[in-house]
Amino acid sequence: MKTNKISFLVRLYTALFQVTGKRPPRGSLAHLIDDHYYAHQFQDILNSFFQTNATAIHSQASGATIIRDCKITNCGTGVKTEGPQNLIIDNLEVEDCGKAFDIEDKHKSEGLNMGIEINRGKFKNNKTVLKATETANVKVNDIEAENNDVVFDIYSPELELILRQHGLTEKIPSDTLLEAKEVIGQLSPHMKKEDIVPVMEEKKLGQWLNEAAITCSLTGVNIYNIMLAVITYFA
Repeated sequence: MKTNKISFLVRLYTALFQVTGKRPPRGSLAHLIDDHYYAHQFQDILNSFFQTNATAIHSQASGATIIRDCKITNCGTGVKTEGPQNLIIDNLEVEDCGKAFDIEDKHKSEGLNMGIEINRGKFKNNKTVLKATETANVKVNDIEAENNDVVFDIYSPELELILRQHGLTEKIPSDTLLEAKEVIGQLSPHMKKEDIVPVMEEKKLGQWLNEAAITCSLTGVNIYNIMLAVITYFA
C-alpha cells in the first residue's frame, strides 16, 4: 500500500532529527509535497539531503595538487583523482563515507605517472579508506584508521580481465596482489617467467589460488596459466 504524504513527511522529519540531532526548520520540507519529490523512495530523498553519493573533491588535472587541513564527512567519495598528477594530502579527516580515496590511474598507457602522498590522515567509519589501481604510486605516512570495513583495496582492471579469460572469477586480495608485484619485479630482470612460477607457488598468490581452485573450479593447467599471466603482467 502506498504511504500517504503526511505519514511520509513524518517519517522523513523523524529521520532527519535522528541523523542530525536537530529539528528541521519550520517549512523546510514543504517542497517535498510536490509529486515529483514524493515519487522518490524514502532513502533516495535522504541521500539527496546529505549527498551520500556525492564526491567532495574530484581532481582530473595534471601537475601538482595539494589538499591541506580538510575534513570530509558523509559523502560517497571523499577524494577522487584520475589525472596524471602529483597529489599531496596533508592533515585530512574523512568520516562516514563510502570511499575516502578513489584513485584511478587512467594515463599509464600514455607514459604518464600518478603519484599520491598521504600525510597525517584520520579515517573513521568509512566503507573503504583507499581504493586504487596498482599502477598508482601511493605513499602513506602517519594515518589513523578506525572502524573502516576495508583499509586498502588495490586492484588491476587490466589484469582482472586477463585472468577471467583463464577462469578466475574471484578478485585477488590486495595484499596478495601487492606482494606478487614486488616479488616479480625483483625476480623478472634475472629469471625467465617460467622459472618464477615455482617461487610464486610458495607465496601468497600460490596459496590463494589453491584455495580459489575449489570455488572457481580451476584445474592445475588453469592455475599455471593464471600464475604465468600475473608474472607476465608485472614483469
